[in-house]
Amino acid sequence: MPAVEDEAANWRVAKTLLAHPHALYGAMEERGVFVPVPAELAELVTSGVALDRIGRTALDLVLPQEQAAVIDAWDQTRDGGGSSTFVHLRDAPDSGAWVLHMIDVRAHCGTYLSVAVPTDEVQHPDAPLVPEAPSRPRLARVRKDQTAVFTEVDPAVTVLLGWTPDEMLGHRSSEFVHPDDQELAVASWIEMLGSAGLGRRVRLRHARSDGSWAWFELTNTNLLEEQGHVMCEMVDISDEMAAHEALRAREQLLHRLAEALPVGVIQTDADGAVVYANGRAANLFGAELAHVEDLLGPVAELDVTPVRDAFGAVLAGGDGSTAEIAFADGRTHLSLVVRRLDEDGATTGAVACFTDVSDSLRLRHELQQRAEIDPLTGALNRSAVLEQLHRAVESDGPGVAVVFVDLDGFKAVNDELGHETGDEVLIRVSDVLRQRCRDLDRVGRYGGDEFLVTCGDVDSPQEAHALAERFATALAEHDLRASVGVAWSRPGGRTVRQLVAAADIAMYEAKATRAGRVVLAS
Repeated sequence: MPAVEDEAANWRVAKTLLAHPHALYGAMEERGVFVPVPAELAELVTSGVALDRIGRTALDLVLPQEQAAVIDAWDQTRDGGGSSTFVHLRDAPDSGAWVLHMIDVRAHCGTYLSVAVPTDEVQHPDAPLVPEAPSRPRLARVRKDQTAVFTEVDPAVTVLLGWTPDEMLGHRSSEFVHPDDQELAVASWIEMLGSAGLGRRVRLRHARSDGSWAWFELTNTNLLEEQGHVMCEMVDISDEMAAHEALRAREQLLHRLAEALPVGVIQTDADGAVVYANGRAANLFGAELAHVEDLLGPVAELDVTPVRDAFGAVLAGGDGSTAEIAFADGRTHLSLVVRRLDEDGATTGAVACFTDVSDSLRLRHELQQRAEIDPLTGALNRSAVLEQLHRAVESDGPGVAVVFVDLDGFKAVNDELGHETGDEVLIRVSDVLRQRCRDLDRVGRYGGDEFLVTCGDVDSPQEAHALAERFATALAEHDLRASVGVAWSRPGGRTVRQLVAAADIAMYEAKATRAGRVVLAS
């Protein structure tokens, strides 16, 4: 619509637009802010929705990308009397195009007029209109004197707070402000009084007539010199503050959960700076945790790199990383799990959980010991020593030897001196054999008074025989009599069963001949 300068023509256009059955209409003051519709305009409305029930300005009506066009139309209206632009409703973008008209009708009612009408009403009479207006307005206006006493109250206040205008007029606004917000309200009011013509914004809780409290954003504008009052716009932000409170409650819940967890929890930013650490993490690593590097203090030297790598991989964009680490004290063992934090695909940091697995590792070691160790002698048990022999046979060494040791006269020891003495003899035998072992050798109690020694990396039968002599000599030095058989095999030669059987036969030959106490199996 071209600019209209003729006041009478402007008023005729206003009448036509306000008669539209689906008009969205609003009166605007000099700043473009909606004000209560004057009676002169309200009389022209046949139906439709008042825009001040939907937003504070016309910008709240349209899509964000169309706000610049609305601003241009407003500038043209103030300069030339009127303007228009095509828009789409923010809350109903699929309803089709609308035309937003802005007209200067100050000569008739003291305000500007903003009217939006659908462009496709004739072609599509059933086209969707603006969504239903909110069940209650979000905006109300009041006027106050210099001492903050209400002198004029918008009826919308009754919808928002429940108080009638008569119940508020003549009362100071502080009477309706939450006690905890009184100091803030006074400070904002004093600052506003010192700024003629300017507004001051503050967020306060206001009392409802039912005794509850509602959050409002108040903009007090000092018009005392110009118009003799302070104009206050009250925007209900209860929903926004409720959302903030819900978010804060969730954050507090997560914080409490993190503090209650039996694991250390650490959150870092994208650069590895620690932004949160729960109490358990502080107990594990120390109270001063400013960066991931601060976690490395108590960590064993061999595990420093795994910790750095775990965090580095996640902060570089990896989804997750894990590690098993130990402290330098040798007693503390931790399981580390690191996960990436992201926003819109970009890495914003990491969250790590440290679980103390020291007790479980000790228990696992104890169970492993029970499963592999003979409880009396401390040597490997039968199954464990045979497993060691399997590994030796399957290794890439030059050969493997099996030394079979059987105590002589052990039954007589048990019968004459008792089982306790017999147990002591078995323990001494195990100790002597283990003391004479090489690093690759393993001693196991094969049964009763029989022991097996597995020897890897044995080059020849002669070396195997020398090893067996070494064990026999050590036993003799401790007054322990035993018959010893030894069997040797190169890789791919005898199986485990064949090696043990050959060493067993050689041991019985030694026991039978008593000539040499060590016999090498053929």
